[in-house]
Amino acid sequence: MSIKTFLIIFFLIIETKYILSLEININPSELRFIGKANNDICKNYSIYTDKETILEGKLRWSRNLFQDRNIINYKSISESFEIKEKFQKQISSPGNINQSICLSFKEPGDYQGALYYYIKDKNIGVGVWINAYIIKEKNKKDLENYMIYSAIFLIIIFSILIFLNERLILFR
Repeated sequence: MSIKTFLIIFFLIIETKYILSLEININPSELRFIGKANNDICKNYSIYTDKETILEGKLRWSRNLFQDRNIINYKSISESFEIKEKFQKQISSPGNINQSICLSFKEPGDYQGALYYYIKDKNIGVGVWINAYIIKEKNKKDLENYMIYSAIFLIIIFSILIFLNERLILFR
């Protein structure tokens, strides 16, 4: 092997290592959203990169509850679950970057998702798992219906007790 070939291979190895070395992380590793339907719920997270780069952000959801944590299985977009999302979809800066994400769920239920950032055209990315527990917001009409049904139930129970009491007195 000639010295020229050796130098070319050496510089290619050094150049490849320089291009591929990037430190990137996100904290925390999981975000829990607990709240009522149709209300904004916000959480904070931070992303760190050691070099100037542009990160693209995406939010994906799984249709299967208790899905394993394989990002390939998280294919659905927020609109398919009627989830409103607010977060910065493109980040460009080295160092630690503090961010927030706000979600609003139309329907109550349990949701599992993943927020991830990646470098376009590269196999480099980082993500955070999302678990959401959303309850139905009780409104005045629900409370009125509950009170009406409870009153009807009590009237029926008292009627049955009076009827049974009168039948027992007649058979003595």
